[in-house]
Amino acid sequence: MSSADGTPVYQPTVINFNPGIFFDTAGVVDYYQGPTSGFPTGDSAYTIRSVALSNNVSTSPFIIAGGAVGANTETALYINNSSVLTDYWNGNNLVGGTVTLGLPYIFGSAYAALSSGNIDRFLYQNGSLLASKNETAIHATSTTATTIGAETDGTNGFNGTISEVFTYNIHLSTGDQLKIDSYLAIKYGVTLSGGGSDYLDSASNIIWNTGINSGYTNNITII
Repeated sequence: MSSADGTPVYQPTVINFNPGIFFDTAGVVDYYQGPTSGFPTGDSAYTIRSVALSNNVSTSPFIIAGGAVGANTETALYINNSSVLTDYWNGNNLVGGTVTLGLPYIFGSAYAALSSGNIDRFLYQNGSLLASKNETAIHATSTTATTIGAETDGTNGFNGTISEVFTYNIHLSTGDQLKIDSYLAIKYGVTLSGGGSDYLDSASNIIWNTGINSGYTNNITII
C-alpha cells in the first residue's frame, strides 16, 4: 500500500498503548491508496471492520472507501458531519449510532448479497447491530483504488487515528464476526455491546461470559 498526496503519520502508542496511523486534513489531505482490486464490487458480499478514533467530523471523514465517486459506484464506511456512522453506497446509505469525538470505536459493516426479501446489509458499532435492511441495489461498480483515510478522490479526509482496517470478500458468519470483535475489543480496550456480549477466542470458546460476569461490564480485560 502506498501513500498518496498527504503522508499519514505512524504513532507507536495511541489507543490502549497500541500503535496507529494519524491522519489529518490540514493542508493536503492524508490518506493511503491501495490496489484497484482491494475492495469487492457490484453485488459481491463483504465484511469490514475498523478501529478508529475521530477528532473532527466537520469534513464527514471517510475511514475506508472503494470504487469511484458517483451514484451507486462507491462503497465506504464513514462518519457524517452530524457524528453518525454511515455505510455508504453513494446515494443509498445505511446509518445509525452516534460517534463521540476522542473515543476509540470498533466500526463495521457487512453485506451478504442474499436474494430479494432477505435482510442482508448490516451496520455495526462496538459489536452492536445499529441498522440492517434488505438491499436491492448494487454497490461500487468501479475498480478505482481502495483508500484509507479519505474518499476515493482524496476528499472528505479523516482527522484522527485509524489503527486497523479489515476487509473480507465474503459475508462472515455472526460467530466469526464476534471473534474479530472480541479480539479488537480486548486489544484496544473497547467494551462490546455495552458489556452485553460474550467474548470469543479464535476457536469459538467463550473467554468472557456476560451471564457469569453480570454487573462487571466496563473496561473488560482478558489475560
